[in-house]
Amino acid sequence: MSALTRPNGGATLLPSLSSSGPTFLFVAGLDGTGHHFWADALGSCAYCVPAPKSQAAAFSLWYDTPDPVTGKPSCQTVTEAGRALVEGAAARSFPTSSNSSTTSRCPTDLDIPKQAAGGSGRKQALVDAMRTEAAGLKPGTVAALNLLGSDARMMSYPAMGLRNCCPNVETLAQAAAAANANFAVLVLTRDPLAAYYSDRTRFKDAYDGWKATDPHDPTAGALAIESYLLLEQMKFISGIPAVRWASIRYEHTVTDAARADRLLGPVGDATFATYARKSFAPSDGSPPPAPPSSAPSLSIYTDCNNELVSMGEANSPS
Repeated sequence: MSALTRPNGGATLLPSLSSSGPTFLFVAGLDGTGHHFWADALGSCAYCVPAPKSQAAAFSLWYDTPDPVTGKPSCQTVTEAGRALVEGAAARSFPTSSNSSTTSRCPTDLDIPKQAAGGSGRKQALVDAMRTEAAGLKPGTVAALNLLGSDARMMSYPAMGLRNCCPNVETLAQAAAAANANFAVLVLTRDPLAAYYSDRTRFKDAYDGWKATDPHDPTAGALAIESYLLLEQMKFISGIPAVRWASIRYEHTVTDAARADRLLGPVGDATFATYARKSFAPSDGSPPPAPPSSAPSLSIYTDCNNELVSMGEANSPS
């Protein structure tokens, strides 16, 4: 098997991609970045199918998973650790990531413990599900780990405010490796203020559980911490040949959709580009200025999002 290693050299699981076979896809992005559109787009795709067993196993792995030492759900640990970050955001000067050319000031020293992974039993259940479903699919098939299927979940970050469900693409990459399955990630980004106001409008009190992160504005606190986590997870898999990914900027969905075609489809395919031209309806107007109470949290979200966008553009040139 070929080694999957962290960009900074840390040891981890050893994967190997099969030379043919289906590809498992996870659509990763914060709430408000376009999951509903991409659920419809995947539904229009002739070579895309749901992977219900693997979806269920992944959700079980992340949902309400207690840490074996503290007994706390993994996202409770995240919110508690993130409180200090948000409180100090206005005063601290965060170091710029050393492995990025961007001038973003997303923190690189945030002390958030690793999310609980659900124990060996749940991990193995995900590996077994991916291996079983892959064996029953034709080469070239895209098996969706979220969004697609009658029981599909969005599994956005942080899952409509659920403190006890934090997706993790590192976990998926490692499980796919153990199952000897192909794995791809479609990363969704959006202007932070637009995403913020989308979430505030649609979800209202759903983020109250994130008050441990930002008591003044739990929505902004959740987005700040989850944007950090998603960025760190993408740094983990970025540049690893065994994992392929592409970035979709919400504001440029009509043009960026072709990246999904190149990532997932056969040569020359234009399934997603065609669907986006016909179906994507961008939001009208500009969001109002950020409320003062959420400024520290939104500054973290903005910086981490900017770095993620820069990574995506470097990985998926137009």
